[in-house]
Amino acid sequence: MQIGNTVSAYNWLSLAIHHGFCFKWVLENDSIWKEQKYTPQWNNTMSNFIEKVPNPKIS
Repeated sequence: MQIGNTVSAYNWLSLAIHHGFCFKWVLENDSIWKEQKYTPQWNNTMSNFIEKVPNPKIS
């Protein structure tokens, strides 16, 4: 995302999720993804996400 290659970023994110990445809260709080959070592609990617680790309280 920092280099502007959203296609590659989503491909790697999808691959990570497929292989067990389970920290959805990390993505939701990561400023790198800030501008993507309201896009159809983000919603589609997150709809396939199965969160296995609960969101901790971040203050």
